[in-house]
Amino acid sequence: MPPKKTKKKKTTPVTTTRPVSVEFNIGEFETMKDFIKYISSFKRVFVMNFLAGTARGLGFILGATAFLALGGYILSQYLVNIPFVGELFTNIDVWLKSNLDSY
Repeated sequence: MPPKKTKKKKTTPVTTTRPVSVEFNIGEFETMKDFIKYISSFKRVFVMNFLAGTARGLGFILGATAFLALGGYILSQYLVNIPFVGELFTNIDVWLKSNLDSY
């Protein structure tokens, strides 16, 4: 049996590294101690995240409502002139007015 050829492992040269300065942005907290005190309280973190989520959800709903209302108004001004769509909107308008009067 012929002897097996062995592959030489390639080595990369070691380079020297410089120390890196790392800064943390802890936002509204003045010291890291205040930040740790904040995150160590489950109740406080839960309440703050709940309020932030509620505010985001309310803002999304109000913004989407305003956007859709404005878009609907603009489309209704242009779509009335299209023959089939205009008749459909006219029929829906008549139906809504008759039902609102009887309600």
